[in-house]
Amino acid sequence: MPELVIGIPCYNEGSYIIECLQSVAQNDLTDVQVIVSDNQSTDGSYEKIEHFLDSLPKKKRGSFVSVQHDENKGGGYNWLYSIRNSDSKYFMWMGAHDAISINFIASNLELIRANSNVAMVSGRAFATDPSTSGVKDLNIIYDFPSKDPVQRYIDSVSKLVNCTVLHSIFQRNALSGYKFHASCPSQDKIVIATILWFGKLLYNKNEAYVRRYFGEADRQEKAKTGIYVNESNNSLFFDTHVKNFRRLLSGSLPSSLHEPLVTALFGALCKKHGLPSHEKRC
Repeated sequence: MPELVIGIPCYNEGSYIIECLQSVAQNDLTDVQVIVSDNQSTDGSYEKIEHFLDSLPKKKRGSFVSVQHDENKGGGYNWLYSIRNSDSKYFMWMGAHDAISINFIASNLELIRANSNVAMVSGRAFATDPSTSGVKDLNIIYDFPSKDPVQRYIDSVSKLVNCTVLHSIFQRNALSGYKFHASCPSQDKIVIATILWFGKLLYNKNEAYVRRYFGEADRQEKAKTGIYVNESNNSLFFDTHVKNFRRLLSGSLPSSLHEPLVTALFGALCKKHGLPSHEKRC
């Protein structure tokens, strides 16, 4: 069993997937498995992946597993494929159009091993745009310093906007009881909150995660698919968040505290996203 598994879901990323894989391959991949799962790309992505991996030295090539699904099973399935079909102490998701710095893996692993109160380690967030050659520091630093997991969870609801920290190395067991909802919008926010229940977020200022952004037009196109919270789907987002929060509370705190804490979470969600279309609270 590798110490770390990195999952890279891919669909029609032919313009960027090689740059992504090169950035991973330049890292030390000792005790690391990288799973690249292609969701029936139509732009030759899978062929480019295979060609690049075959060009690697044999030892480095052994750290990569490439899979092409027999049909396009949707983004949610592809996103979850690597975590559901692997086993490791730590896990990380990476975008197929993103890149990491040369010591990202070893440096972040060292930090999460050395800090028992840390559940996830993130590099500094940078952004690039296909229309330019520039890379800029996003200067996004979220701090969830509380020793109380409830406070960290609710703080993430209140503060988290940019979800680049999803691309952190994190403790896999933090998600062992989490039920992924394939159609839930903005599920990355709920995943991050769940991981924070089990420990703090630590930033590694010496390493970078470079995220590729595609502009407002791309965001609007994705919004049409319902992947972001909006008035028509926020009830599902609220319900999923509250169910997950109740699950984490169960057995960890006296039952008399559950309802006041759920009310606090619900209030934080309402303040951030507005009232849902109904107020069912699971």
